[in-house]
Amino acid sequence: MPRQFAGSDLLVTQLLAGDIGGAQAVWPSLWEAAEKATGWTTWLIVGRLICARAEIALHAESPESAVEWAGRAIEIARRTRRRKYEARSLTLLGQALALLGRREEALDSLRSAVVIADELVGPPARWQAQAALGQVAHAVGDDHTAGVAYDEARNLIETFAGTLAPERAAHLLAAPPVEEILSLAGRRPAA
Repeated sequence: MPRQFAGSDLLVTQLLAGDIGGAQAVWPSLWEAAEKATGWTTWLIVGRLICARAEIALHAESPESAVEWAGRAIEIARRTRRRKYEARSLTLLGQALALLGRREEALDSLRSAVVIADELVGPPARWQAQAALGQVAHAVGDDHTAGVAYDEARNLIETFAGTLAPERAAHLLAAPPVEEILSLAGRRPAA
């Protein structure tokens, strides 16, 4: 069990670092091990891995493949009541649908992800969902929704950073994904 959790943590870390190829290379062995898991480990590991697989598909495969994997991830997350993974999977689904030109479905999926993320305690899940909604809304020409989402993501980041020690806040605010969100929130056109 600890090895499986550590492996899934490293996989998610690879994805966060943008190492999609590395994540894609290790995913099959992690999945094989997860199929042998027992007890509550099964639903946790399988849910994490299938969500990660959807993200790999989004970045390294076709949008259709990403939609398929995200759908599987949503199904597992709902069945196991893992709201965090449901929100993440809906975000990935929305991004994939946007790539397919399915504007309304994409925005609906992302709005659902935001609602679920807002029910969660952790600000990072909330600002990530808002930023994804902002990104897709901007890409499909809905600048008002994009602006509102980016403003909310910025507010969540700044509020969270205000709870940290100064050196930790500086580290958070200097992280590339956070810098990108903050710069996008500042550059949006007036609504």
